[in-house]
Amino acid sequence: MGFPEVELPLMFTQIAQMLASGEFDDLVKQLKEDPVGLIKGIISNLTGKLFSAEGIWRFIILGAQTSPWHLLTQLKPKRL
Repeated sequence: MGFPEVELPLMFTQIAQMLASGEFDDLVKQLKEDPVGLIKGIISNLTGKLFSAEGIWRFIILGAQTSPWHLLTQLKPKRL
C-alpha cells in the first residue's frame, strides 16, 4: 500500500497524459464504432489471460514481482 500523497498526483498525471496523447479519443471512437467488439475483447482478455489459473499461480509464486495487470495494456487502442 502506497502513500496517497505520492500516488494521487501520479494518478492525475497519468490521466492528463492519456487525455493529451489522444488515447482517450481513440478509446471513445472505438467504443462508438464497435462497442460489442471492444467489450468482447476486454472480456476475452480478462477471462483468458488475466484470470487464468496459470496467471494467478504465477502471480502467487513470484510474489507479485510481475503484475498480471500488464496484460490490460494490450487493450489500448492503436493510433493509425
